[in-house]
Amino acid sequence: MTDLLRRSAVGTRPDQTVAQATAIMNQAGVGAPAVVDGARLVGAPAVSSAW
Repeated sequence: MTDLLRRSAVGTRPDQTVAQATAIMNQAGVGAPAVVDGARLVGAPAVSSAW
């Protein structure tokens, strides 16, 4: 559990393309990165968003 708390959050920016966001997701090994604008959370994709 401690290891999970030490990892940095993975996020994308609202101006990034789907291809760029997908590359970030693949590189980080995550399925749904937060969408952040600076330090502000502006979105988080849901599983239903991908279908």
